[in-house]
Amino acid sequence: TLIKVSPDGKSIALATEEFGIMHIRTIGDFATSILKEEVTEFSLNFYPNPLKESSTISCSLPADGLLKITLHDMLGCEVATVHDAFKSAGSYTLPFKNENLPNGLYFLKMTSGGRSVTKGVSVVR
Repeated sequence: TLIKVSPDGKSIALATEEFGIMHIRTIGDFATSILKEEVTEFSLNFYPNPLKESSTISCSLPADGLLKITLHDMLGCEVATVHDAFKSAGSYTLPFKNENLPNGLYFLKMTSGGRSVTKGVSVVR
């Protein structure tokens, strides 16, 4: 958290960071703005791996678009849709719960804007 007072002492700016997004609030002239950290890479991470009960998916999108994250078995069949919605450019974390997936190897696939990335996931109960 950063607090800055204007030279004339008439306004105060409060800046906090959450999930890679800088929120700036100016008190005095009541202006509020949100600045996003520029994300330049298309990435997908999954932890912990191996998955037991629940884990976290973190991903970064360099451009606005439909974000789809799916889980596939070893044969390539989709076994779960984790996320399917429009997202603005930025970094995100999404929870994932293992609801009755048998032990084995799976693939987590993220697609957006004509790009895709896949990560291997191991399920161990």
